[in-house]
Amino acid sequence: MTKVSLDYIAGLYDGDGSFYVSVSKHPNIPIGYQITPAIILSLSEYDSVIFNDIVDTFPNLRFRTDRTKYGNINLTLKKEKDVLVFLRILRPRLKIFTNVKRAMLVEEIARKLATQPYRKGSDRSSLYVTLIKLVKEIRKYSKKGRKARKNIVVDKNVNELVEESKSYTCRELTVDYIAGLFDAEGYAGIYIQKSPRSRFGYYPRPVVNLNLAIYDAGVLYKMKEMFDELKPQIKLRKSNNTAYFQISGLGNVKEFLETIFPHSKLPSVKRKLKLTLEAIQLMENKEHYTENGWNKLLGIVKNIRNISKRNGCGDRL
Repeated sequence: MTKVSLDYIAGLYDGDGSFYVSVSKHPNIPIGYQITPAIILSLSEYDSVIFNDIVDTFPNLRFRTDRTKYGNINLTLKKEKDVLVFLRILRPRLKIFTNVKRAMLVEEIARKLATQPYRKGSDRSSLYVTLIKLVKEIRKYSKKGRKARKNIVVDKNVNELVEESKSYTCRELTVDYIAGLFDAEGYAGIYIQKSPRSRFGYYPRPVVNLNLAIYDAGVLYKMKEMFDELKPQIKLRKSNNTAYFQISGLGNVKEFLETIFPHSKLPSVKRKLKLTLEAIQLMENKEHYTENGWNKLLGIVKNIRNISKRNGCGDRL
């Protein structure tokens, strides 16, 4: 397998990765808890073929794979020294505000644990008190709201995160990074909308969507600058704390997809992008104005909707 670029891996981890610290009871540790930093990337079994490329890119790290109860495959790093090496290389390439914060804190915890290894009979109570404080800080930047695990409770204040994120400046993006993030969080397809004036009563509209938490919208604004000629729109919805990036229009969507398609790696996303480009080509040729062309377009749309990142890329109709 060919090694993937570090920027692509950073985009993929920014979207589908998790930088976290587990806290579990442990009677042999003075404070009573075992603290373990970890990095996890979770994908469908179909898309998990990318794990081979990631492992090849970091050949000296001890990755572990396991299947979740939902059928996804996890690629996990848990050894403190492995976590440190991985983050030293990847963290400077992360762009999403909360992931940058979490990765910094996980790296700090891993460094403290690696430089002060636990030995039987040793007392590291003061160290673990410091680590617990760092764990609380990490959970403030979690994707979910309230965390309550092992007596560690943190209420996430969205408004505070939005204010804090204003001081964060997203670095310049590369196409590889955007492809990785889009593979993880993006959507490309054809919306079919009712339109009485259209020949068959519906109007097909190609779209590209990428949604992030409202306090992570810095990446979306940087993408808006990068693709300004494609007239992207960003909408902020405070009711669910989400920022929506969207490109629409036949030519604009086509240009965006043709830009990232060569850099996309996940099989399910690659197939969805290819089908969307096929639909756009059909529409450019005005084939959808004929009955056969319209039915062909509906077939493509059905196949696009049938592709699931969780279940892979089957052709179930």
